[in-house]
Amino acid sequence: MSEFRKSPLTRNALAEAPIKLRENDLSDIGLMTQHLKLSDKTTPTLDFWKFIGGNKSPARRMNTYRIANAVKQKLDDKGSHDTIYNGYSSFVVYFDYCECKGKEPFSLTGYRSYLGRNGELVRLVNLARTPLDYLYLYKNGDEVGLNSSSASYRAGYIRQYLTAAGMYEPLWDRDLPKFESNPNPTKAYRQNEYKILLRRLQFVFFSLSSQLIAAKNNGEGLPHVSVVIDELDNGEVLSVELGINNKANIGEVIYQSPFNMAMISAFYLFCHYSNFNSSSIVDLCHPIEFDSHRDKKLNRTTRFANIKAWKSRSKKVVEGTFSEEPGKLEENITTIEIDKRDGLAFIHALNELSTLYYPSSKQEHHSPLFFNLGVDRQFKNFNLRQSTSNLIKILNIYSDKKILHTDYLIERFREVLHTKELTEMFERDGIVVKKVNKVGPREYRRTLTRLAYAVIRSLTNIELKGMYMPLSYSKVNDKGSVKVSFKYNNGKQGSFNIQNLFVSFFYELESYSRGVNDYVPAKNHPNQKLSPFLLPLGKRNNTYQWKEEELYIRPILKKIGIYLGDYLLDINAMRIRATASNNNINPDDGGLEVATSLLQNTVETLQKHYVDGEPTQNQVIANQAIEVLEEITKGASLEEAKSIVMNSRNIDVLEYDEWKALRQPTNINGILCDGKPSGKAKKEHRASQKASESILGQNAEISCYQYDMCTGCNSAKLVDDVNSVYKLLSYVELLEESSSSFPERQLELSEKAEELLLLAETNISDSVFEMAEDKLAIEGRYFLHNSNYLNSMETVIYNA
Repeated sequence: MSEFRKSPLTRNALAEAPIKLRENDLSDIGLMTQHLKLSDKTTPTLDFWKFIGGNKSPARRMNTYRIANAVKQKLDDKGSHDTIYNGYSSFVVYFDYCECKGKEPFSLTGYRSYLGRNGELVRLVNLARTPLDYLYLYKNGDEVGLNSSSASYRAGYIRQYLTAAGMYEPLWDRDLPKFESNPNPTKAYRQNEYKILLRRLQFVFFSLSSQLIAAKNNGEGLPHVSVVIDELDNGEVLSVELGINNKANIGEVIYQSPFNMAMISAFYLFCHYSNFNSSSIVDLCHPIEFDSHRDKKLNRTTRFANIKAWKSRSKKVVEGTFSEEPGKLEENITTIEIDKRDGLAFIHALNELSTLYYPSSKQEHHSPLFFNLGVDRQFKNFNLRQSTSNLIKILNIYSDKKILHTDYLIERFREVLHTKELTEMFERDGIVVKKVNKVGPREYRRTLTRLAYAVIRSLTNIELKGMYMPLSYSKVNDKGSVKVSFKYNNGKQGSFNIQNLFVSFFYELESYSRGVNDYVPAKNHPNQKLSPFLLPLGKRNNTYQWKEEELYIRPILKKIGIYLGDYLLDINAMRIRATASNNNINPDDGGLEVATSLLQNTVETLQKHYVDGEPTQNQVIANQAIEVLEEITKGASLEEAKSIVMNSRNIDVLEYDEWKALRQPTNINGILCDGKPSGKAKKEHRASQKASESILGQNAEISCYQYDMCTGCNSAKLVDDVNSVYKLLSYVELLEESSSSFPERQLELSEKAEELLLLAETNISDSVFEMAEDKLAIEGRYFLHNSNYLNSMETVIYNA
């Protein structure tokens, strides 16, 4: 008999058993797509699925998830969306390169392929060393490369992502190239540009701060504030109205509010007066200490303010001085060429403005000097980038180079006029992208007017607002120039000169503008008052002019590849520092002493970025020469004109006169000397003088010939001239040779030779130094540095 089937519901089966979960790796799929909001109001999406792509390996998925999670943590920690997006974009470029080359991005092979000595990043940096002047000169698809600083940032972002993925090892960087800052010096402003920039910054700051301080002290509200931009030669004042309750630009800040505009103009004036780094300026805090200094030489009190700030990059305190009077206040304070007579008034106004408007019921002792105010009048960190963008829009200063773009702007105008298309361009990941886009009916008139405005503004600096047609053209003169005359809408006459080749553009512009607002009344509307503006805005037969003094054309320039600084003047702290360095270079020491004191920087930093050698001196000479000529045209004599310029600049000698003095014949060793030695050379010279007096009498006068001690003598000056450097190198070679002839002085003479050579290499421009070396190699040593000269060194009195 078969056994009965057992029930599955046994006592053991019915007993409680713990539930075992399956071991699965669960991930938050929402991390793989994250959204940002950038400062330019765009909202890009970070797609991390891209880093998995067709590779479905668990390792690739885990690496990607770790990266996405790290980015999410940065967002949760309120990290900058712009910085996060830059990091993502950099890694995308690296990832795409590795995928294209068949390299694994999350590996040493891929890393070295992109960042190695012969890698892609080095190729891009080398490509950028010889760029074309403007983006529109490149063809579609051309590579422009990366500058060294951008390459360094990209490399850093790639390391961050690979570190987040858990793949990066520090040993990967062994023998990799380091991307140092751009070796090319920062380009200074032209003197005319800098003059306009400083004048307008001062007008903006003082006009705003005076109204804001008065309102706060009187407890009054300001419905609107009129900010002065400039004063024209005819006495007319340019100004714009700044509203109080405008809509916020970014987040909770109205960057065009009166207070925020006063802050950003003050920031750049502070750059001019102090030449601090941007970070040092932003970190400045109250209280600002005002002190007095007793100038014994002048026997009077000079007011100045010492301002101390932490310079985080070099971990040291820097100081700036705002002085009422020119002159050397202390040994460590050097008189500079920049006119700082209003520096003390500026720092007083800034100090009061910042103190009054700091939003705290109980004033902090170390409250920041620079900050922004939000729509709720609450403290916001100072945003240099956004503030500068709005300041540029209000100042509207043009580069002296704007005329270089005239032909290209006319091409774009005609392209839109005849084809209703516009060639736009931009740079994406080092590649130039050019696209021909249709110009819609709503944008057609606006685009044409702005392009035409840019063309005319590139040719003349006269007022363009309110220009009426018709234009009248003179005959071509012997220089190929034509005078264009017209009337303004207020009845005033206007004119400007152009080259004959540009007349056809004005014919085309007039033809277009007549079709928009003809100056002949229509038959059906004989009483209609038409506005025959040359540069019309608005609807047909109902046109108007812009409210501001200048039409805002920056967006259209950017579309066609003319960036800030190429046509519209950029406002940049680095360029202000470079300009200050150029205007205050001392040819005696190559600008090192003056500029180092001015910039509060190390010599190494200065040599990399600010000292520009002969081109700098030439720029200063040219600027001062123009000022002298201006005074001569006003009726002054040459010497009177020089005196006027020297007094206005608070300098003792014009740069040209200094240059001319340095071109005097140098001594046998290529060094310019006034014959009045100092230091050890003075002691040796005194002994030689006594020896000559014993032979020739008390009236004997000899020149200093302690040539091996020039490195420690204040009277010795190097000259950046091929022949002078050639003589100096000849003398260095002679000293090296003499060390073997005089064994007892071998060490001493070798050290002197090394000191002179190092001094020359440090202060002489590379091109001059190389030419002098070539001259020495081809022609041999300077003819006076011969065996007789070598033997004469034995008779020099030492240790007298």
